[in-house]
Amino acid sequence: MKILVLGAGRMGYGGAYDLVHNSPDVERVTIADFDAKKAEEAAAKVGTARIEPRHADASVYREMVALMAGHDSVISCVNYWFNVELSKAAIETNCNFCDLGGNNYIVDKQLALNDEAKDAGINITPDCGLAPGMVSVLAMHGAKR
Repeated sequence: MKILVLGAGRMGYGGAYDLVHNSPDVERVTIADFDAKKAEEAAAKVGTARIEPRHADASVYREMVALMAGHDSVISCVNYWFNVELSKAAIETNCNFCDLGGNNYIVDKQLALNDEAKDAGINITPDCGLAPGMVSVLAMHGAKR
């Protein structure tokens, strides 16, 4: 499986690290950021040849389509206001997509793309960030213990 991580900040780095080191089905990760040096530094910290840094501008739709092509899934760790267009690019490229969310109005627009995502055979999973995302994961982990 090939995964694209958009954003090389703390969340993007953490996601890329986990994918490379703890997800046996992931063969390759691309970490992309507007700041190419930041993507390169994050990839170097992950410390494996299975990760590739790339420069990418999340505000340029055609660039996102080209970058998503060839990946199975995308994790968006960029600002929430990019996520509607990124969801559309994921549909165009038949690439599963999740993001960290951050705004209910944006999430509503993403959820309105459900039929298009189904037709493309992909999942769009918005708003998987800290809360409810990580909070839900930790609550379930605690409940299982």
